[in-house]
Amino acid sequence: MAQTPKDPTTSKQLGRGNRARQKDLAHTLFLNTNKTQDQIAEQVGVTPQTLSKWVIAGNWHLLRSARQVTRPQLVRQYLLQLNELNNIIAERPEAERIPSPAETDQMAKLAKLVESLDKETSLMDYVHVMENFLLFLARAGQVHMLTPLEPLVNEFLLTRAEVLR
Repeated sequence: MAQTPKDPTTSKQLGRGNRARQKDLAHTLFLNTNKTQDQIAEQVGVTPQTLSKWVIAGNWHLLRSARQVTRPQLVRQYLLQLNELNNIIAERPEAERIPSPAETDQMAKLAKLVESLDKETSLMDYVHVMENFLLFLARAGQVHMLTPLEPLVNEFLLTRAEVLR
């Protein structure tokens, strides 16, 4: 009878006493998968409460959001909203194609959001730069540098998040 290969990321292979490794794996799974916190906790061999403490203390939700929502996506979303307002106005009878004060205000706010996204460096920009740098190291055969850099990258991103608040 052939044995099924074991998943190397289960709690037994990690060893229950190795909290740092468990936390690193949990962090990676939280940021890079759509698994629930309960699923991640079970996979790495910790309680959901422990994982929740790590998520809160490390501000993992903010990091996940910054990875999932990119500047181009936001700009596109705001431009689509602006376009929709313009379409609504254009569909009116010719004499009524003037935006209302509320529409004018909304259009100005959307335009300002797009402009600010074009100017300022956001947390998502820092996340993308760090991800690209780590991918560069991996492709350059410098995989041994990734593990020691990960805590520093996370600390850097958290400090940037605090500054940008």
